[in-house]
Amino acid sequence: MARPLQESIRSKRTGASKKAAPAANPRRQRLWRDIALILVTPFLFYLLASLVTFSPADPGWSHSGSITAPLHNVGGRVGAWLADVLLYLTGYVAFLLPVVLGGVAWIALFGMDSDGKPGNRRVFLQFGPGDGYPDGMTVDSEGCLWIAFWDGWCVRRYSPSGEWMETIDMPVARPTSCVFGGRDLEQLYITSASIGLDDEAKQMQPNAGGLFIVVPGVQGIADVPFAG
Repeated sequence: MARPLQESIRSKRTGASKKAAPAANPRRQRLWRDIALILVTPFLFYLLASLVTFSPADPGWSHSGSITAPLHNVGGRVGAWLADVLLYLTGYVAFLLPVVLGGVAWIALFGMDSDGKPGNRRVFLQFGPGDGYPDGMTVDSEGCLWIAFWDGWCVRRYSPSGEWMETIDMPVARPTSCVFGGRDLEQLYITSASIGLDDEAKQMQPNAGGLFIVVPGVQGIADVPFAG
């Protein structure tokens, strides 16, 4: 249970093994995307390294070179031949090829809308009527998402994959946002609201509208100042 700032800086955490509603896209789609990235990324680095370390002394497609001297190309004989073909056909434009292929792979994997904006959007979390309304949120150093639930009486933590990891029960119905603070960003500050509550609800929630602080056991991420 989170407590008002003036009372305590520690809270009781309630674990939750329940998972959020599954995302619209199946895990298989994410698996195939990850496999494609694993295959494409090393090849692009291999291609770039082969181009950068190209040497005319190595045997290639457009010249014989030396088959007895040590190879200069880090890609071996295949990399030497590949770099020679690309440089012979396209010149120094070949050095842009890994970048172009990387961009094409990114678009193919993540998609683009017809207007050129990133597409292939996927649902990360879904909530039911009894969960309240997700309001302010923040991210911790482990990449997990903390969400304050308006009319949900709680703040929840979700893993990067969307798993409901834990819940901080609040003494107020309407927590509005959360942010990490403190010297080492080890404290979670939670704001709340009393707007829209009738007299009976306010009597039940005397701390509604207050600021709360908890120590969740994980640190936050320092903000990067805007340079503009």
